[in-house]
Amino acid sequence: MQKLKTQKVYEQVANHIQSQIEQGVYKPGDKLPTLVEMSEMLNVGRATVREAFSALQAKGLIDIRHGEGTFVRSIGLENFQEPMNICLLKGDDLVELLEVRKILEVGAAEMAARNRTEEDLQELRAALDMMGAFQESEPESVEADFRFHMAVAKASGNSMLVSLIQTIAPTMQSMMNRMRAVAGPSRDLLYQHILIYREIEAQQPDKARQTMYDHIANVMQGLESRYKKTDQEF
Repeated sequence: MQKLKTQKVYEQVANHIQSQIEQGVYKPGDKLPTLVEMSEMLNVGRATVREAFSALQAKGLIDIRHGEGTFVRSIGLENFQEPMNICLLKGDDLVELLEVRKILEVGAAEMAARNRTEEDLQELRAALDMMGAFQESEPESVEADFRFHMAVAKASGNSMLVSLIQTIAPTMQSMMNRMRAVAGPSRDLLYQHILIYREIEAQQPDKARQTMYDHIANVMQGLESRYKKTDQEF
């Protein structure tokens, strides 16, 4: 008989929280208890809760906002999908995923430059501040990177575009984690995001479109370069 896989503690915690979300104990938009509160409620360590939160975020169920807390995503549970296993994707697959991002996010940046509000700019600045503060810390820098791109989508003012990007968000974030683990921190990456922000702030649609295109093209170039060296890295 095939040996059954023992479920890890953080997976049990994640399943418990997911069940509570599905049952409506925590509703879309609700703020979840803090790491400390949740660890005391479930009698587990904070590190276990942190891993559980990360797993739920990768599945698209929650948003972890630095300095604000952890929130249940405000989109219907019927829209949540299990992310593709990023570890099983080859370089060509990841390039195709970046091509999808390019199609969606380049347009999002252009629309954001037209439609952004002061609230949108504040959210973008908060993500940039987080990226700057945590450049050497992989989990936080990836979270800030992901948060910036989602803020650009939101600033577009097009709810359908936001929904489309959210469908690939879990895999998109997993890819960021995987690539950052291989490539390490990059000051160029922060600078590219600052350029995107400046064009959106200045309400320059054409320039915002071009800077986002250049940013994703740069990421694609780095990925293709590493993929040529070894297919085992991704």
